[in-house]
Amino acid sequence: MREKELRLALVLYGGVSLAVYMFGVCHEVSKLVRASKLLHGTPRSDRGRAGAPGRLPDGADTEPIYVDLLHRLSAQTELRVVVDVIAGASAGGINGVFLARALAHDLPLAPLRDMWLEKADITRLIEEDALAGRWSKRFLTPFLGRILKMAPDLAEDPETRAKLDLFVRSRWFQPPFSGPRFSGWMLEAAEAMGTPEPGASLLPDDHALDLFVSVTDYHGHPRTIPLDDPPLAVELEHQLTLAFRYLRHGGGDAETEFDDRALPGLVFAARATSSFPGAFPPATLTEIEQVLAGHGSAWPDRERFIRDKLGVILRDGRDPLTTPFVDGAVVTNKPFAAAVSALMGRPANREVVRRIVFVDPNPDVELAEDEPLPGFFRAIFTSLAQIPRNEPIHQELERLAALNSQVSVISEVVEAARPRIRSLVENILAEEDETAPDARTFARWRDLANEAAATDAGFAFESYLRLKILTVARRLRSIAETMTDTSLAGLGHAIARPLLETPRGAEGRVSAEAVAFLRAFDVDFRIRRLRFIIRHLNDLYHADRPEAHVEPLDETRLDELKSELYALLDSVRRRLRDLPGEADLVDAVRQLADPAQAADARQAAIARIGERLALKRDDDRLDEIFSVMVLNSLPLWARHELIIAYIGFPFFDVLTLPMTQWQDLDELDIIRVFRISPSDARAIRAGTAMDKLKGVRLRRFGAFFNRAWRENDYLWGRLVAADRLVDVVMTAAAEAAAGIDRLSVKKALFEAILAAEGPHLTADPHLVPRLLEEVAAIRAPAFGR
Repeated sequence: MREKELRLALVLYGGVSLAVYMFGVCHEVSKLVRASKLLHGTPRSDRGRAGAPGRLPDGADTEPIYVDLLHRLSAQTELRVVVDVIAGASAGGINGVFLARALAHDLPLAPLRDMWLEKADITRLIEEDALAGRWSKRFLTPFLGRILKMAPDLAEDPETRAKLDLFVRSRWFQPPFSGPRFSGWMLEAAEAMGTPEPGASLLPDDHALDLFVSVTDYHGHPRTIPLDDPPLAVELEHQLTLAFRYLRHGGGDAETEFDDRALPGLVFAARATSSFPGAFPPATLTEIEQVLAGHGSAWPDRERFIRDKLGVILRDGRDPLTTPFVDGAVVTNKPFAAAVSALMGRPANREVVRRIVFVDPNPDVELAEDEPLPGFFRAIFTSLAQIPRNEPIHQELERLAALNSQVSVISEVVEAARPRIRSLVENILAEEDETAPDARTFARWRDLANEAAATDAGFAFESYLRLKILTVARRLRSIAETMTDTSLAGLGHAIARPLLETPRGAEGRVSAEAVAFLRAFDVDFRIRRLRFIIRHLNDLYHADRPEAHVEPLDETRLDELKSELYALLDSVRRRLRDLPGEADLVDAVRQLADPAQAADARQAAIARIGERLALKRDDDRLDEIFSVMVLNSLPLWARHELIIAYIGFPFFDVLTLPMTQWQDLDELDIIRVFRISPSDARAIRAGTAMDKLKGVRLRRFGAFFNRAWRENDYLWGRLVAADRLVDVVMTAAAEAAAGIDRLSVKKALFEAILAAEGPHLTADPHLVPRLLEEVAAIRAPAFGR
């Protein structure tokens, strides 16, 4: 069965009270990912046509519909949906933190609904001693009346009018909202999500989830910039990105920064990124410690958090406990850069469809060409608050376009070289007249291919060889640094220097020492080779096959072969991570870097470390897999294609590795960009954010003044996300989606969302019935069971 992995990198914008809407979007995203995990965690033979496999979690509503959609697509393509990158600022940063925790450990997001709907209210956010009394600042009442006359929709709502009056008359010249109270609510909400169960996750094996939360260092940290004259310049940088990671290994064990021990740091990130200037006081670690003390909670990883996330503060000699941080959107409201950077070097064990999805709660641009010159206060407010939060994203999209162009060029080069490489490999295979080659034969073929790649590539091989040696030497330096916990700058170049200075032989052969060095240590080559083979194996599922009388392809046997290759890939990846930190290994690495060492001493050091890495064992295992499983599991035409990929990989690697310019572009797929916004979701109601959301009012603070408005925005968040996620999935599925009515799927999702959320949304008795009428008017056939 053809397999595709739809990888979503989410970029979550800021938006003050539109955080409620964005929570609805994130809630729906988690449901799609959970549905994908449910379906693909069940063997194909055990799946019901329209039934959700396994046990649906409590609160499931749209999951069965997503399961049904993905199951129907699986008739042609197994489409696995994964969110592996999240970057957020301000309102998006808060929701990104909770979404990442939910995805990493398969936790529900529903407990956060109460926090947003009940507690995100002006009367609960304001400090008690800041609330206006009955007669406080009554002279402002006429002024407020004039404001309401200019906004009739606000004036007609008693709750909004009363709370706006209270807000205007409350404390001035100090932030009215309570930072500790907000932090406490987020801590309680995170705890209410539950304690992660061992092994539970919505991430597949061998996948990482990266979260990037933008915050603003109020005082700024100095950065030194090298110049020609003067030699150095110093500037203050206020942007700071807090990065968190979940890494799931094969077999289910994981390294995580989203478990219960990490909650204090996650809450600090959420509090800091949303510390809107003037509304909340700046966030500090001291505040989080006080909140933890009030809740009777500990922070066991505090020192590590400070070291890993706030190292720049420590290096400046500042106290990280009292350093103030304000809203991340002040500097970076649209954190594309972090998301795009995280796409490099992500393993691709199957065909990947990469999408960057940015969630913009209010994308509509209002041109003001005829507006008169702004007044004094309007010019200050717009310049300091609005313009910085609406910086364009075209620079990052242009960078993405350049990356896509690079991927296209590499793909074209590979395709152009494929016939020549096939011919070279077939010549190598013809040297062994064996119908059933054993593992030793495959090993000889590999050696011949490596030698042929070196001679056939000519001058191009020089840059390839240097790049490999320098990369491996740098990895050895990292091993030594990990074992000694000290910086060993320059060690990598010292290791590589004697290997690079040794000339190649008259026939272009690589020196024996360089060959031994790469065979012993080049883990990256083994990983690239295994990924390359797996990608070609995936192509067999949908390859153009010979005539019907030729032996057919047994996809079950192909699945078994793929499992073996995945297991070997995981073994290779673990090799460095599990390397024992013994002193003799560090000594051996230092020997390699010592220019006074003779060649035989360096060879002995290579052998010592190589025995511990045991990469030759993995080479032998791969030869065995090909000599047994490939030859016995696949028809002649299919196994020939896979053997060509295996033996021919050195030729492809010589071509592509220098072209990536040290970047791991393993996915080698075009990255497309989608937007989730109220303006793009038209299945229920056309229009802009103003036609659907209430929180856009009052400079995006509107939802804080009205419970019904929060319920409206949360509900629209789920509906908008469902609308757009169907588009993303169907587009990624391509030809597999033919015959599935897109509007039918959306309508079924809308009905499920309204039925599930109706009992929780009671402030406006007309909200759900009105939307049910609009959904009923959608003309589409029934979808589902």
